[in-house]
Amino acid sequence: MANDKKERKELELLYDALVDDILAASDEEIMAEAAEDYEDVDEIVLRSKALVRDAITKTRKRKLQLARSAVDARRGASSAKVRGMSIDEKREVLRRYIAHAPDGLKVVKTLAARKEDELEDQDLEATLEALLRLGAIDDEGNPN
Repeated sequence: MANDKKERKELELLYDALVDDILAASDEEIMAEAAEDYEDVDEIVLRSKALVRDAITKTRKRKLQLARSAVDARRGASSAKVRGMSIDEKREVLRRYIAHAPDGLKVVKTLAARKEDELEDQDLEATLEALLRLGAIDDEGNPN
């Protein structure tokens, strides 16, 4: 047991020394050493860059996937009430929003007021979903 600890400590010291040696080396020294050990250093550099790029891409895609899942979960929970409303109830939610929308949203307000009676159920639902996502209305359809 004591021997394992001693060996582990020696390996850690060797590892630390190797890392320090690599970090202290210049780019030129590293490239020269790689050229001695490998035939095509440029190919190794290209493959290494590709590996790093792939890792970054996978990480970003994973983060995006997690963010989408969180948004979908939130959207699904809040929009279920909107989806369950009748067309008349949805129109009433839109009317309440129009009546209470701040002046900064005048364009949305004007467009919604102009088209409110023409909106099909799907369009009305999409509009309410957008208002939910923007935080302009709550789960019940009340203006925020």
